[in-house]
Amino acid sequence: MNIGIWRTKSNPFQKPPLPKWLIEWSIKQTPSMTQASKLIGCSYGCFRKWSKLYGVWNPNQAGKGISKKKSKDIQKRWLKL
Repeated sequence: MNIGIWRTKSNPFQKPPLPKWLIEWSIKQTPSMTQASKLIGCSYGCFRKWSKLYGVWNPNQAGKGISKKKSKDIQKRWLKL
């Protein structure tokens, strides 16, 4: 039975680690870490763990470059002007 090269003996369902080049590429493509994790298809916690391990974790705390959800009241005010 071939269990693959990435799996360990103690946990046969363990996924392979995320490669550093994939994490770096996804960070360059998106303005936030959440979007970068969604781009490569892994959970945010897993993405955070591996990016901190590789030293590329740089969250966008200010939210610059990400469109915010606008409330309907503000939109109505702009339409009246």
